[in-house]
Parts: sequence; structure tokens; C-alpha cells
Amino acid sequence: MNIQVNGQIIELEGELTVTELLVRLEVNAVYRAVAINREVIVKSDYDTTMVIEGDKVEIVRPVSGG
Repeated sequence: MNIQVNGQIIELEGELTVTELLVRLEVNAVYRAVAINREVIVKSDYDTTMVIEGDKVEIVRPVSGG
């Protein structure tokens, strides 16, 4: 399947959960936020939310400042 992650098209085998995607991409989920198709995913839903063909995924690290 092809998805877009932070603006870059990547090809993956089969559908994955958000957790599986983060593991595959070697991203530490502790200090990350994930949105799929502009909808923020709650961390407690990472294990059950599927990433499917054509999804646009944004993985960001929140920062504070002012």
C-alpha cells in the first residue's frame, strides 16, 4: 500500500495499526502526536487505528515555547 508520511510517499506491505507503523518507521511514540487525514489520533487508540491505502499521516513532536 502507498501512504504519505509527513509529505513523503512510502510503500508498505499490507495495512498496519498506528503502533505498527511507528515501530516500522522506528519512531518513539512517547513524545509524538499522530494525525491521519488531518484527524489527531488519541494515543490510547494507536493499537486499534488502522492506516490504509492513500492515508496522509503526520507525525509531529510537540514543542513548547513562547
